[in-house]
Amino acid sequence: MSNTISATDARAKLYDLLEEVEKLSKRVIITSHGKTKAVLVNADELEGLEETLEILRDRDAMASIARSKKDIKAGRIYPFEEVVGEKL
Repeated sequence: MSNTISATDARAKLYDLLEEVEKLSKRVIITSHGKTKAVLVNADELEGLEETLEILRDRDAMASIARSKKDIKAGRIYPFEEVVGEKL
């Protein structure tokens, strides 16, 4: 969920916006003259987005994911207990 606010209002409410982003995991879109200039996001969410982008850019990782999807469709799957040796 996101909230849109002007840069002028964001400046006046910065502390409250930071609390909202941190505690409620909301995104705050900051505009200037009606155009989006920045987005405040929770630090953990940003880290997750960056990690996801890193994986998406990694050709080997994406190829491995594609192979795994094919294995699942073909029924080449193994129970967690069999692979790891303990219950989940």
